Amino acid sequence: MQQTNLPARDVARLTEIDAKLAALQAERRQLDARRIAADRAARTKRAVIVGAWLAANEPATFQRVVQALIRPQDRQAFGLAPIAADAASASPTDTV
Repeated sequence: MQQTNLPARDVARLTEIDAKLAALQAERRQLDARRIAADRAARTKRAVIVGAWLAANEPATFQRVVQALIRPQDRQAFGLAPIAADAASASPTDTV
């Protein structure tokens, strides 16, 4: 805060306001983080539900989706071997 020729009580009040503002900004960051985490959890839950439904009701489509995965970590999650580097560079629409 910039010093001016304000009375001491005004300087004290400005300091108090700055402290409250900092606390509110910290609380805002915490609430934003909580909202983002809740949104991510809801999105993950929806993806799991859709995947489970697809696996149970449309197994052929589910298998086509699984076989079309190209990221090594995605393939590993389904117990698939990584694909060769030249095949990974092809777009998924080229192989479907």
